[in-house]
Amino acid sequence: MAVLASISARYGSKGVPRKNLRLLAGKTLVQRAIEIAKATPSITDILISSDSDEILSLGNKYSCIVDKRPQILANDSTSLHMVTKYNLEVFQKSFDRPTCIVQLSPTCPFLLASTIETGIHKVLHESFSSSISLSRIEHSHPYRARLINSDGTFTNFVTSVDVESSQFHSRQDLPEMWCTSGGLYIRDYETLNSFDGESFGFGSKPFGLKVSDIESINIDNLTDWDFAEFIALKNGL
Repeated sequence: MAVLASISARYGSKGVPRKNLRLLAGKTLVQRAIEIAKATPSITDILISSDSDEILSLGNKYSCIVDKRPQILANDSTSLHMVTKYNLEVFQKSFDRPTCIVQLSPTCPFLLASTIETGIHKVLHESFSSSISLSRIEHSHPYRARLINSDGTFTNFVTSVDVESSQFHSRQDLPEMWCTSGGLYIRDYETLNSFDGESFGFGSKPFGLKVSDIESINIDNLTDWDFAEFIALKNGL
């Protein structure tokens, strides 16, 4: 069964200039994503999609399939999910359709191959439509979310529950909640092929892959980068 890893990496980035080609503890984010994919036993093919010849050359160096992404799919507002579907279409022009597609984000450099392998197994062998990486919400819990009004006052975002009740005053007493980490989206063929951009394309039966705090690190700005560099050096990653 073919399992395609789709790695999309633009050249430009507003938050961190040349982010995908910048060295993080000696390795670029693209190199890290490729190495994680290659270390995942079930992944049979890796496709690198980019608007950058430099990134595509790196993909060639690691014997990946490469595709020069059209400019219309290389904007800040472009959905990576739509890019992944485009990558699927590119792949199918030369190869048989894959059983599932692994969408890997280079901006989450500490994902484990074992986590990806677990997610693939859920889709291939346990009839889940997708496996999505989830990180636990701690300090920015939804019950602490506030809306600021025009006069400077604020109101609670969650109104269906009395979030100011004493039972929720302690962080440890808040209900356990999770959010997508942005690093990993694994879909079966049918789920991605039918994706129309109107949702996140999780399908009818998504599985939540709980990832650690380190695995959930997602680099969007320079502060994120500095923290990721600290984690990489401290842990030898």
